[in-house]
Amino acid sequence: MSANHHGKSSRLAGLARFAAFAGAVFVLTALLFAIWFDRTFSNSLQMVLDHKPPVITILANNGQQLAKKGTRFPDITLDKLPRHLINAVIATEDRRFFSHWGLDPRGFVRALWNNLSKGRLREGGSTITQQLVKNVYLSRRRTMLRKFREMMIAFWLEAHYSKKQILEHYFNRVYFGTGASHGIAAAAKRFFDKPAEKLDLAESALLAGLLKAPSYYSPIKNLHRAHQRASVVLENMVRTGAISPQQAAKARANPASLKAPRRYNRKTVGTEYALDWIMEELRNRTGQVETDLIVETTIDYDWQIRAQNIVRQMIEANRIDKKVDQAAAVIMDATGGIRAMVGGTSYASSQFNRVTMARRQPGSGFKPVIYLAAMEAGRYPDSIEIDRRIMIKGWRPRNYARIHRGPVTLRQALASSINSVAARLADEVGLNQVIKTARRLGIRSKLSKRPSLALGSSEVTPLEMTAAYIPLMNGGFEARPHIIKKISTPDGGLVFEADKGLSRRIIDREYIYDMNDMLGAVINRGTGKRARLEKHPAAGKTGTSTDYRDAWFIGYTGHFTAGVWLGNDDNSPTNGISGGGLPAVLWKKLMQMVHEGRPPLPLPGLGKENTPAAPALIVERPPLNDIIVKEMSLPSSMATVTDSLHESSPASPRIIFLPAPSGGKFLQQRQQGLSRQ
Repeated sequence: MSANHHGKSSRLAGLARFAAFAGAVFVLTALLFAIWFDRTFSNSLQMVLDHKPPVITILANNGQQLAKKGTRFPDITLDKLPRHLINAVIATEDRRFFSHWGLDPRGFVRALWNNLSKGRLREGGSTITQQLVKNVYLSRRRTMLRKFREMMIAFWLEAHYSKKQILEHYFNRVYFGTGASHGIAAAAKRFFDKPAEKLDLAESALLAGLLKAPSYYSPIKNLHRAHQRASVVLENMVRTGAISPQQAAKARANPASLKAPRRYNRKTVGTEYALDWIMEELRNRTGQVETDLIVETTIDYDWQIRAQNIVRQMIEANRIDKKVDQAAAVIMDATGGIRAMVGGTSYASSQFNRVTMARRQPGSGFKPVIYLAAMEAGRYPDSIEIDRRIMIKGWRPRNYARIHRGPVTLRQALASSINSVAARLADEVGLNQVIKTARRLGIRSKLSKRPSLALGSSEVTPLEMTAAYIPLMNGGFEARPHIIKKISTPDGGLVFEADKGLSRRIIDREYIYDMNDMLGAVINRGTGKRARLEKHPAAGKTGTSTDYRDAWFIGYTGHFTAGVWLGNDDNSPTNGISGGGLPAVLWKKLMQMVHEGRPPLPLPGLGKENTPAAPALIVERPPLNDIIVKEMSLPSSMATVTDSLHESSPASPRIIFLPAPSGGKFLQQRQQGLSRQ
């Protein structure tokens, strides 16, 4: 008994010694961890509070400095900010900010449940404290490790700083969108040209609404969407008791309006639209910018300033008489590099960049897509079509002049912008093929599969429509619009560099000749005659939408491609402006500017050595609306005989009509073995 008791006591004593040792190890480990934790997160905390946005130096294509972005405004104390601004942010971003300790359990659980149910990280459930941490210290990658570090640093911030200090740091460092830099002072100046201390309720709601997704809700891109988001913020404020329903209703009735800063750096006047897009593209290329950067661009500073003035003067001279208020223009090189970008007549009046953001109907400016698809399906510029009244799935396309010419070549049809021919070509080639061709040329906007697509009824941006013409001027190669050539750090580290030279071929050489032949006729003797350049061969297309709401001219030489658009932001009709009028004149002025001192270059495929044999045509008279065209090669000396169709010359070509085979349906294809040389 005694021996057993002694053994039991020994075991208990051993356990006690082990427990004491383990406790000591635990305390020591905890102490060491606390020391490491304190040093690590104290440093992190200091990085958060001392963080300054990076300075971004933007250079023109010749190395000239265009601008410096990222200079911070002086910090504003919380006491100086309007109470309704603070309430707007808290009501929308973190309602329990003053009661939690850095992590909001309810918000975290809700976000966790949504993430698990969707199988991926979609929501963060972040508090204002966590947002402060991730916006200025941690990377933007959505990982569980980043989320853990974010929470730990947030705890540390809450333990060392008051709620007032955290909120103050947040307002002075949070990001409000491209061009607004960081901090409430910069945002107030950027969007409303006023100090943050003087923001009213509607303006405060708009800025608070940006925090969820600064790019998506940007009032510069979409003011209506920003106002809708501001309305949500006002409702949140009503629910939290920060404002009354009457105050919210008054703010909705008088929404915030944008006002560009009045004081510009003299050197940046005329470059603002381009600079905004450069900053947007920079974030697309690099994500969160965390260090000073040097951004080399494709912009030609002199052309940019002159182009802005040319566009402004054109609209000022015609605003009242022609009832037109806005214009956009972009000039691009053979690789898609943007040499000048004019997003509107006045950046001070409107920061909406119509080159990259406006979606408008291109009208007949879309027809080159139709004709390219037709060429690739077997047509020739000298192929004959009958211009007459037609109906396609209940839709009757009408010609601009309300007349029909009968038999015309495709060259004539495009030069004169005959709608019936374009509609018929699109129907025969197939809208699916037309859309595939548009996608290949770089058009990404939604395109309707309705027959009216042939006449440019689907909305596109001036940037993508202009870029779609570049493969025709560079010999058939893909050209992606870009404005940034290179991004590097001040010490020479390479962050990004655009591809140099031409990309993959997307149009075969033989069709480049066809398109340049026909689009050259538009300028030489068609609807675009007012755009003709004296010394430089050029090709292009006019475009006019219904009721003269949109007027376009897009064209190119062997050096550059340019596109211009004229219209009104509210989509109201102009006073009879068509693509062959003011847009053609504006295009000519811009192209004369960029071609100063440059030698003429032939368009691809139109040099003497590339002139192919022209086809003669035998046209079979089909029943009803069907036409069958057969082709055979003739010497190039007869290449233009079909151009005299329906002109005053008595030397019209002979067209041979033969009986159509029974059940004949429109079919035209390049005969096997036909020489295209």
